[in-house]
Order: sequence, then C-alpha cells, then structure tokens
Amino acid sequence: MNNIVSQEDKKGGAAYPQRLIDGFNKALEDTELKDLELYGHPYSWERGRDTDSWIEIRLDRALDSDGNGIATKLKFNLSHQWTEVWGSCNGLILVEGKDKCKSENLFVLNPTTLEFNKIPRVPESIYWYVYGFGYDFSCDDYAIVAVSCHFSKRGPVYVYMLKTNY
Repeated sequence: MNNIVSQEDKKGGAAYPQRLIDGFNKALEDTELKDLELYGHPYSWERGRDTDSWIEIRLDRALDSDGNGIATKLKFNLSHQWTEVWGSCNGLILVEGKDKCKSENLFVLNPTTLEFNKIPRVPESIYWYVYGFGYDFSCDDYAIVAVSCHFSKRGPVYVYMLKTNY
C-alpha cells in the first residue's frame, strides 16, 4: 500500500497532512492489516536528490492480515548506491541499481533463491525510462517493458523477453 503512517515516514519539505496519515491508519485498523518491519533504506520515493529541496518518503509497505507475516533480511548485496523496485510478478522482482557513475542496471531477482539475471541496458538517449514487469502467457516468458519519455515528447518503447534474451 502506498501512504505514510507517521511524520517519520517523510524527510524534507513541508509536513505531510495529518488528516491523511490518520485516515490511512484508520483504514489499516479497520481492515486489521499490520505493517511488517522492512530492512534497508527506509524511503521508497524521492524528489530533488542532492538539492536543498530533497524529499524522501516511505510510500511502499508490506502488510499482513493474519499476523503470521515474516520479514526476512536477504543477503543480496549489490555494489550499487541504491536500488529501486519497478515491479514484481510471480515472486520475481524487477530492480534497478545505480552505481557510483550513475549508470543504470536492471536485474530480475528471485528473492527466495537469490538468483538473478542482469537485463541488457536500453540505448542511451535524452529520454528517461520507466519500467514494467509482467508475464506473457502466449509465449510462456517474462517481459520487461521500458517506456521512454522526455517532457511532452514521446520516445521509443523497448520490450525485453527474459527467456530469449531479446
């Protein structure tokens, strides 16, 4: 779920509206959902990195309804500054890492076995990319979709299939 449960979930900028925090906490209480403790960097969204107006917010949460949820710290150490989760499908996770040179690397990670596949980079351009991850039943393969954008201009869309490496 995407919202914050306290002011500590937001760093930088103006305070988050308390009525929204209270409403989200009430929804969690009404549905008896419990927030699982997560490990690693506490914030999942950011804007204005390395500026005076840098804001970080913990929006993504793992919730449990029956009290039996277990959060496990994985020993999957990338040599990257930080990673971003772009999507998940059937237990696999599409993550993006940025190394010290700011170059992007995509991986499909199985958090249970710690096996991963590095995905080839999309061509360099003036565009920035957002990624999607899913399963294509017609060819029994996982697909990574890179959608490019640059302000109001449309850019190319790339599709990479995991089995065929194309």
